[in-house]
Amino acid sequence: MQTRSQTKLIELDVNIDFDDSIKHWNANKKKLSNCCYEYVCGSILKNGDFCKRKLYKNYPFCFFHKKCV
Repeated sequence: MQTRSQTKLIELDVNIDFDDSIKHWNANKKKLSNCCYEYVCGSILKNGDFCKRKLYKNYPFCFFHKKCV
């Protein structure tokens, strides 16, 4: 049995694409003043962009995409 001081540490290779991460994090948010955010639809449109319309009532999508649920 090995003790903690006898075990060997393994280095893992971490590759994070921060530009892609921030794009996906902002997909369902709209930036407001004072670094605040408001949730928006976020559905993917035909041109590949994200829908930025306001959410419809209690649905996680806008009025046009509410049938996606």
